[in-house]
Amino acid sequence: MRVRLQDVAERASVSMQTVSRVMRTPHLVAPETVERVRAAMEALGYVKNEQATALRLGHTRTIGLLLPLLTMPFWTEVAVGAEALAHKRGYSLLLCDTSDSLLKEEDYIALLLGYQVAGIIYAHPRCRPNIHPSCATLIQSDTPVVVISVIQDDLPYPHVHTDDQRAGYVMVRHFLDIGRKRIAFVANNHESSLERIRGAHRALHESDIAGETSPVFFTTETYEGGRVAGQEIVSADGSLPDAIFATTDSITFGLLEALRSHGIRVPEDVAVASHDGLAASAFVIPSLTTIAPRAREMGMVCVDRLLSEEKALDARSLHVVEADLFVRASTAGPEYAAMDSLPTPISDPEAWACWRTRSAPPDAERVAVTRIPLDRILDSKEIDLAF
Repeated sequence: MRVRLQDVAERASVSMQTVSRVMRTPHLVAPETVERVRAAMEALGYVKNEQATALRLGHTRTIGLLLPLLTMPFWTEVAVGAEALAHKRGYSLLLCDTSDSLLKEEDYIALLLGYQVAGIIYAHPRCRPNIHPSCATLIQSDTPVVVISVIQDDLPYPHVHTDDQRAGYVMVRHFLDIGRKRIAFVANNHESSLERIRGAHRALHESDIAGETSPVFFTTETYEGGRVAGQEIVSADGSLPDAIFATTDSITFGLLEALRSHGIRVPEDVAVASHDGLAASAFVIPSLTTIAPRAREMGMVCVDRLLSEEKALDARSLHVVEADLFVRASTAGPEYAAMDSLPTPISDPEAWACWRTRSAPPDAERVAVTRIPLDRILDSKEIDLAF
């Protein structure tokens, strides 16, 4: 015999409306009531009819999460944060890993629309509405969407991101504060990395340091890419830089290995810093100075924006999630090798400026590294030529 909603209400001694609220918006119901209703459901073996719910609401209680590369720890953290809040609000999460493939991205957009998801968290979108039919279809649908990580002016949705330009600016200011001026950069060609390079350029310009003396080595976002870039930096004409900023931790791990293999000391000879704040960055030798976006918080903010009753009022709004600077041994010196600095919000100049007074690889792959002067990075044609 099929268990009805009325049966659950009677067992939990609440109204049917309360049972419905527990299933739809549990975060708006008293915790003890939620616990009592869920206990009644479990005792009676009640199974919610999701198809009936979808017919009534016009969508399922599922959120689609469209990620470019789930194997990257940053996106895993975003997914963890999104799932935690979605579950708390009575929703499930459907993960779609595009593997950085435009074709898969278009396929998953069609799939999520077909599943009638309640909303889509769209990370690093590559589809353009004036080029790709699936993107145009997405915009024409009534499906709520939040874009995460990069700002796309042609997508009429709320955006959630961290201030990548600010991150690059703060990291270069940190180098300058500890007396390093010959700064090189290692980056991939993702827009977020390019934004960090633009912020770095601004910091150098404010300090009257010429951009042409600060090369950018473009490579792949892998350990091997960082290792090959490190080899290029060591063998490049001219003097060795006294600081290197790599735009992702994955690249930096390989870079550190290349410097170590050539007997270059970090930070005595070259200070090294990065971006991403992966857990492993605290355990490499030397421990890595890095800027860590609050990835879990970004995932939670995306879910909150999707489910906000005012979402129709804030299309194209921008929500900036804070990132933190961790100063460690790779820039601050061996006295910090066994300790981890407290996180410092990059939006607070007074906080991060205080540091001015403190003095087994994967399978081999073929990686091409392209060197471009920093001043020319602002010209997108140069970046296109590099790839």
